[in-house]
Amino acid sequence: MAYILPNDVQPKKVVNVIYDGGPPGVSLAEINWNGGSCIGIRWNETDSQRKRKVKVSKGMPISSGNAVWFILPDDMFDSNSILNKEIMKIIQKNAGGRV
Repeated sequence: MAYILPNDVQPKKVVNVIYDGGPPGVSLAEINWNGGSCIGIRWNETDSQRKRKVKVSKGMPISSGNAVWFILPDDMFDSNSILNKEIMKIIQKNAGGRV
């Protein structure tokens, strides 16, 4: 199935595609947002799009019919934030403490 490439997702402010998992995976990109750099993530394809066999998957999220990025909060990357600490707990638990 065809999907919208990370560089074509709205708004078109991608600085660097970090990862493109193709369908049905995810994409991550460094994006210019609000005067700074941030990380955006999106699903390249959804289960319902796959089941309906659409010609071009818009993935998720979408807004007003356009593929868009979900901007990850800066706190995810701040090792002192509660959000980061909670995420690291989950990662460590799932990795059997190997992280």
